[in-house]
Amino acid sequence: MHRRQSTPPGISSPMERWSLLFSHAEYDEIARTTMALLTASDVASLLAALGIKPSPYVQQEFLNPLRDVDHTLRTFEPWFRDKCQILMLGPDSLRLTARILRPDSYFKKKGKNEAQLKVWIVAIAPSFQEDAKRALHLQRRSKQRSLPMEIRAAALAEGEGILQKRVIRQCAMEVMEPSTWDQVGDGSFTVHRDNLDVIGFDLFNSTPIDCRRSARLGLEFAGMEFWLPWDMRNPTSKTFWNANDGIPYIDAADPFEMKLAAKRSTRSGGFQKLKCLVFYRHTPEWDPQSTVVLPVGPSLAGMESV
Repeated sequence: MHRRQSTPPGISSPMERWSLLFSHAEYDEIARTTMALLTASDVASLLAALGIKPSPYVQQEFLNPLRDVDHTLRTFEPWFRDKCQILMLGPDSLRLTARILRPDSYFKKKGKNEAQLKVWIVAIAPSFQEDAKRALHLQRRSKQRSLPMEIRAAALAEGEGILQKRVIRQCAMEVMEPSTWDQVGDGSFTVHRDNLDVIGFDLFNSTPIDCRRSARLGLEFAGMEFWLPWDMRNPTSKTFWNANDGIPYIDAADPFEMKLAAKRSTRSGGFQKLKCLVFYRHTPEWDPQSTVVLPVGPSLAGMESV
């Protein structure tokens, strides 16, 4: 934050006192303690109201979009420790970035009845490929009707655990609290936070059965295939998502650089062997040949910045 060297005389209004608190070096500790108690969007809004431009330090420490889920970031400590790649996916990730980095313009454009922002937050561990092979084997075993029920149930429990904890780790699974989340019969659920909704999916048990009931995305990853009951249209759009729209997302390793996973019109190259999330529209108008590809892992070449 920009600093003034001396205390200006005549401070009288509450707004002036708050501005002094956040802009004078003598009160750094109080300002930091206050911001540590707020979400990223709340910090951004507060500083904008006070007319203070965030310093690089404040941006790095207090404006990480993950803080809109948990301002302490404790929810994500296991992911940080395991060196996971953390992604915030969906059209609302664009609006989340704008709300944090450009709060003045965001709230000027925001409609009074605008819905709560909603994103899918996942973590991909470095060792996901070997774990995915085991999860796929167990998924097939859990659905093998010739096996005794107890064997199928054991395969289901083990496979779900591997998928959720070591292949695609979902933030919604980490922050579920009985009073803050809703589960839908289509295999999706939503965790409600003050500034952001986090969606999740029952990936292990996802199935194409009854896909016609709702919009669904196909997802291929590490040799596994999922069907996500996610109508991922832009809130201002009246049409279903398609690959031409791409998928905006935030990579927590570089949270202030908005990215877009773009359309790829061919499936040649063996996606099962690539380290990438492959999305396509499953319903309506199934089109597996028109895909959006999001590389994962240390090498993220081929991504576009928005």
